[in-house]
Amino acid sequence: MDYTWPHNVERIINYIVENDMHVTNSDRAVLVKTELMRFLTNDVFYIIVYDNYGESECHTLFGDKKQLIVSVNPGKCNIIVYRSHEWSDSPMLAFETVKTEVDTACKQGISQQSNYTNMLHELLNTFHDTNFVGLIEANRNVSVNSANSFGRPWGPGWWDSVDVLVPGTKKKTGRKLILIAGYK
Repeated sequence: MDYTWPHNVERIINYIVENDMHVTNSDRAVLVKTELMRFLTNDVFYIIVYDNYGESECHTLFGDKKQLIVSVNPGKCNIIVYRSHEWSDSPMLAFETVKTEVDTACKQGISQQSNYTNMLHELLNTFHDTNFVGLIEANRNVSVNSANSFGRPWGPGWWDSVDVLVPGTKKKTGRKLILIAGYK
């Protein structure tokens, strides 16, 4: 199969969602990674797999839609694939910058909101050389993996968990989200 974005990548995702529900989210992420690494491309990918219990939204994503595939499958798992065109040629300073920016945001915590879209938009404008920012409920058995990110196993950017705070305070609600930022 040739590397055709997004068509063939969507075919891989759909096949795994329909045929590999007997394995863990980590296993599904590795299956997607294995297929993506067969393509002859310099693109570097984030693969994010997490449970979808069929109820309300459990993620907020913001970024360049041309670099993002989101497969939402109620009652099964959701799979997000983000592709970075420039990560493989980026300097090590790019890794340090995105890591520091995500770590700083995670240390500050995120105020509880009904919709995080505006906050992600602000982060995307604040973070340097980032084309994707996402928040995913940490209690969804989240698995984050990367493909073609040789020498940088955390993938084309950085991710970590962040505490959700009571609005206007630094008091933790007990809820955690995964904050992920993808390099351009």
